[in-house]
Amino acid sequence: MLSEQIKNDYMDLFSGDTTWIDIIKNKSILVTGATGLIGSNIIKALLYYNCHFNGNIKIYANVRNINKAKQIFCDYLNVKLLNFVVADISTSNIDIPKVDFIIHCASNTVSKDFVTKPVETIETLIYGTNNVLKLAKKNKVSAFIYVSSMESYGSINNETEFTNENDSGYINTMSVRSCYSEGKRLAECLCASYVSEYGLNIRVARLAQVFGAGVSKNDNRVFMQLAKSAINKTDFVMKSDGSSWGNYCYITDVIKALILLLTKGKSGEAYNIVNEKNSMTIKSMAELVRRDIAHNQFNIIYDIPKSELECGYAPKTVMKLSSKKMNSLGWEAKVRLVDMYKRMINYLIK
Repeated sequence: MLSEQIKNDYMDLFSGDTTWIDIIKNKSILVTGATGLIGSNIIKALLYYNCHFNGNIKIYANVRNINKAKQIFCDYLNVKLLNFVVADISTSNIDIPKVDFIIHCASNTVSKDFVTKPVETIETLIYGTNNVLKLAKKNKVSAFIYVSSMESYGSINNETEFTNENDSGYINTMSVRSCYSEGKRLAECLCASYVSEYGLNIRVARLAQVFGAGVSKNDNRVFMQLAKSAINKTDFVMKSDGSSWGNYCYITDVIKALILLLTKGKSGEAYNIVNEKNSMTIKSMAELVRRDIAHNQFNIIYDIPKSELECGYAPKTVMKLSSKKMNSLGWEAKVRLVDMYKRMINYLIK
């Protein structure tokens, strides 16, 4: 059963004007990385839309582990419009007779794996993306979204101005940790190449850090560690000095942006998906959670390893993403960081 918080999120998502999603009614869509945070929540939102708004959207969910998929989508296993496509896209081609839209989310997102499994990380980003693009070309899809990351910008040091889609920072290609950020850049270029050479209708979505109700309870990223410290009133251990900037966006705000991009985005263009009001240092976010969520009932402890990169952490950056381009399509992020934590914690404890 969907949690009350997720139901409330979906009711809010689909309240009022639904023309941003009605255009994909009665169509088919492939979502890769369907057991990940972004992919699974897009699919669940579309299934909710099908059930409550007669969307009749045929959903193909690409997964590698069918048992994990059945656990995540246990409430929808008898829904005819949900179809599992079991394949490792980095080594296999996906064969679907007809699909109208593709949202390509598949990617390794475990920071530790970026330094322990860099080859696999690159293979998924490059070979996997190429295989999905081949499918898009074969099916002549109406639109394709590549879900990229703010890490594709590399290291930027600009606290006074917003970073837009034409900016670019430094990436050390000889650092193993760069397998993710450089891989994202190359995958974006691959998408641009398919647009140029084959005329595919592709947009790139550069996501800020995304979380909220629906996040895996086994997630171990900083936002989840902070949420657990707030819930359990246990000290939060900071493994860096917290000076690097983070950019954040709530999961349902992201879902709406991605669907909107399918129909309103411009082919061959990249779009930041971020709540501009949710940009701050990691230290500031930790202090915000301690003060406004936990009411000072946990402490922030610093235990910094000799090399942060050994832990898989991204290189330090001072970057505030601009949402201006995405806003021009009629999208606006609604959920501020404090409410992101409140909603996620409400989901986690119930």
